[in-house]
Amino acid sequence: MRALSDRISLALKHAGMSQSELARAISIKSPSVNAWLNGRTKSIDGENLIRAAAALKVDATWLATGAGAGPVEQDENYGVGTSSVCERLDEALQNAGITQAELARHLGVTRSTVSYWISGRTRVPAERIDEVAQILHCDPVWLLSGKEANHATLNLPATVEAAPPAIDIQQIVAALLALPPTRQAEAARYIRYLAEQK
Repeated sequence: MRALSDRISLALKHAGMSQSELARAISIKSPSVNAWLNGRTKSIDGENLIRAAAALKVDATWLATGAGAGPVEQDENYGVGTSSVCERLDEALQNAGITQAELARHLGVTRSTVSYWISGRTRVPAERIDEVAQILHCDPVWLLSGKEANHATLNLPATVEAAPPAIDIQQIVAALLALPPTRQAEAARYIRYLAEQK
C-alpha cells in the first residue's frame, strides 16, 4: 500500500477503531486523523507515528512507509465454522444478557465499535478476543472458529516430529487469529518457509 491514507484506513479497520477513537488514543485532534485518511497529509513521523502505530497495534515502519507486514485483512466469513465471528459475537451477547453498550463500556470502546464488529464492518482485534470472550462468558476458540476448544489438544508437541498425524486445522486457525498482527505475520512467514522445504 503506497498511500498513508490506505494504510491508516486498513489499520483502523483491523483495530476496530473509529477516527475519533484513534485521535483520543494518541492525544491529537480528529481533523489530523481525517487529514491522514483523506490524503491531505501524505506522511506521518515522530511521536505521532510511534503513538499511532502503538494504538493501532501495527508496525511503525509499515505505517510510515508501507514496507513490511501490515495487519491481516479479514476474509468474507471471518471465521471457519458454520457461522461468522460476527454472528457468534451477537449470539454470545444475547446468551450473556449483555447489551452492545455494556460490552463497549467494559472494553473501553464506543458502542459503535461493538456495533461495527457485530455487523461485520470491522473485525474484533485479535488481541481483544480473549477479553471479549471472558466478558461474555464464552470460549474464545468458539468465538473465533465456531468450534468448542478441546483444551487437551491445544498443547503443542515439543518437536515437529512428535506432532500427531491428525491436525485440527480449525484450532490452528483460531490460535493464529488470536495472535497480535506482528505474530500472525511471523507465523505466516514460518508456514511459507515450511511449505517451501517439502
